[in-house]
Amino acid sequence: MRHVMTDYEVLHKILEFSRFITQFEDINSVMDLTLTNVRELTNADAGTFYLVEDDFLRFAYVQNDTLFSKKSSNKQLYTNSLIPINDKSIAGYVAHTKSLLNIEDVETLSPELPFKFNRSYDKSSGYHTVSILCLPIMGIGNKVFAVLQLINCKDADGNVVAFSDTAQLNAEIFSAQALPALMRAVGTIRLIERMNDMARLHDPMETGGHVQRVGAYSTEIYTSWAHSKGISDEVIRSTRDSLRLAAMLHDIGKIAVPERVLKKPGRVTDEEFEIIKKHCSQGASVYGEADTSIEKMAYDITLNHHQNWDGSGYTGDERYPVLKGEDIPIYARIVSVADVFDALVSPRCYKDPWPLDKAFEEIERCSGKKFDPEVVAATMSIKDTLTAIHGRFPDPEHETAAM
Repeated sequence: MRHVMTDYEVLHKILEFSRFITQFEDINSVMDLTLTNVRELTNADAGTFYLVEDDFLRFAYVQNDTLFSKKSSNKQLYTNSLIPINDKSIAGYVAHTKSLLNIEDVETLSPELPFKFNRSYDKSSGYHTVSILCLPIMGIGNKVFAVLQLINCKDADGNVVAFSDTAQLNAEIFSAQALPALMRAVGTIRLIERMNDMARLHDPMETGGHVQRVGAYSTEIYTSWAHSKGISDEVIRSTRDSLRLAAMLHDIGKIAVPERVLKKPGRVTDEEFEIIKKHCSQGASVYGEADTSIEKMAYDITLNHHQNWDGSGYTGDERYPVLKGEDIPIYARIVSVADVFDALVSPRCYKDPWPLDKAFEEIERCSGKKFDPEVVAATMSIKDTLTAIHGRFPDPEHETAAM
């Protein structure tokens, strides 16, 4: 039996959400927390966020109690799909018309309606969609910023029913509460992307796709590792929030490495490699006396992501000791695996990209030497998710060609 909230419980939940959501800066964490709360309040079995990109909606985040649990690896988060903003699909219609749709049963949609329900996802996943509540999230200038879609409202006995007027109102309230956090999170990620754009001008191998992939790989590896350690969902959610952003800044120190070294075709000399090593300590110096959790995590990652489990790594500055084993900060150990994995499967001027299966074999081979064995085990347990991430953030053709 599902618990039916009292009016007081609903208002208290909305108040707590409005306070709690301000603590998160990563867009995925904001969408995750919003979906978790709005689905609980509306008794929705599943939900999806779409973010507006030009004339399209990008599939951005999904939750589904029937298809996957909180502790399972969710490769669906990294589906690289776009929906045109027009009146042909349900989500596209909502974005196009800026109007809400509350559909009791998708099977009974009138053929005279311009939009149709696409059964392809249900057929591929084995899911059965019945009721849908889909609403636009409006941003500045009355422009659609995102679309929130809730699926299969369930009553106290677990039966799928239509979304009530109360559920609809609660979803609209939560969406309005989430908008400032969503917009702030998008602003944060764009700021980090601009910082990496500066590094990319300096280093042709530091592509936008690379930093996005390393950030996503790192959060998923961490989540797998954290669940294996029995870490609570609350701690995992807050850590993921900082980790993806901090991991994206892991190579920011390369901006201090001379271009003649970074842009040299072919392999570098031993002397040049010593210069490259300094990007760890030079990157860490950017954060000075770190105040926020993201800054502290970024400092640890930037300084230590080339430390090795067996003590054979480096920081690029003798003032910072070479560490080994668990003395290396866990987030740096995770980013180390993510960074190497992406380097293996990406083209470089001195090599072709490795096949994914060969790259996974190499990560496993380095367990206990270069990498923390527990982090490697976490990585191996989510190979399908990491494969999906690899496809979700491709490098633009012009950047790939420049490598």
